[in-house]
Amino acid sequence: MNKKCKPIKPVMPMVSLGQISIAKFLRDYWQQRPLLVRQAFPAGSTFAPLTNREILTLATYDEAESRLITNSGKTWTLAHGPFHAKQINALKKSARLNNEKWTVLIQDTQHFSHEAHQLLAKFSFLPYSRIDDLMVSYATKGGGVGPHVDSYDVFLLQGSGRRRWQVSSQQDHTLVNGAPLKILRRFKAEQDWLLEEGDMLYLPPGFAHNGIAETDACVTWSIGFRAPSYQELIDMYLDHLRDSLTVEGRYTDAGRGRATAPACIEPALKRPLAKCLHSSLGPRMTSHAIGEFVGCYLTRPKSHVEFIAPERTMSRAAFCQQAKQRGLRLDLRSRMLFDEGGFYLNGQPIRFSAPLMKTQRMHMQQLANSRQLPASKLQMRLLQQLYPHWLSGEIEIDN
Repeated sequence: MNKKCKPIKPVMPMVSLGQISIAKFLRDYWQQRPLLVRQAFPAGSTFAPLTNREILTLATYDEAESRLITNSGKTWTLAHGPFHAKQINALKKSARLNNEKWTVLIQDTQHFSHEAHQLLAKFSFLPYSRIDDLMVSYATKGGGVGPHVDSYDVFLLQGSGRRRWQVSSQQDHTLVNGAPLKILRRFKAEQDWLLEEGDMLYLPPGFAHNGIAETDACVTWSIGFRAPSYQELIDMYLDHLRDSLTVEGRYTDAGRGRATAPACIEPALKRPLAKCLHSSLGPRMTSHAIGEFVGCYLTRPKSHVEFIAPERTMSRAAFCQQAKQRGLRLDLRSRMLFDEGGFYLNGQPIRFSAPLMKTQRMHMQQLANSRQLPASKLQMRLLQQLYPHWLSGEIEIDN
């Protein structure tokens, strides 16, 4: 029987949507039309996961996926990081002396900050399976990435400085030829908003928009929600089948009669081939098999993510002892989800030798929902199962 996931208490207070309730937002705005929220985070509140200095420092990390975009009139340039600290300092100097317009974008800031995960948790009225990443944009005055269209939902949360957003529902999505970015050739704004610190703009997929920094040190946090295409889903499932399916045997027609029409595909050839396809693929098309694939697909890390094993390994017994004292938490880069069929961590199912007891399942769900599990909830059976994931760097012993 198909069961729904049980509701849980929010990890922390949800983001404010102003005068709009979450229920009304999901009914009337989500994937339908933009919504501007003034002071989603009131002035003086601390919500930015990183300081401006930390953002630019992060752009120098090898592990961070960063880009530098500069624009002068209709000329755009794009460079990929990591960037040297000297480059960043030269850019800041050039902006100050020559009014050069540039933007640094950094994807997946939640891979480097527990506070970033806490910000994402404020949007947990939407499932984690839909969240893609928390991107940050740091721009000088006049900086931006040009008018463009996204294929995903996004909340644009203004950090320091001010940014003007122009939005259009236009259907003309023709791009500028030869540009290093997907910039719209023709853009006609229908709505225009200036966002101050703490303001937030929600945009559904398909709405053209253009963000222009009105101040130096203009920081925008983008909470993006993934929406894979059906073609991508099918491609990934076919890759999954190719990697996991082994079929023995080979077609044979020993003892056959003489071919009377050599160009004809004989029914005697098609029947065994069809039988092979049905017998091989049929078991892979059950609701359980497809559900397991979806769980693995939705938790699969991005291609640039690498997990780092602990510097000092310890025995299973020592791991269990320390975890029982301090608790566990997911690595910043880990993605963990669950459904009625099981638990999935970073593209793989977590398999148990026997069905979990109700309390054990609840504790595993808490680890997925809250990204941490206190020592009081760690039963020995769970620790035994999670030990290999600690060895691989996907789970950490809490501080």
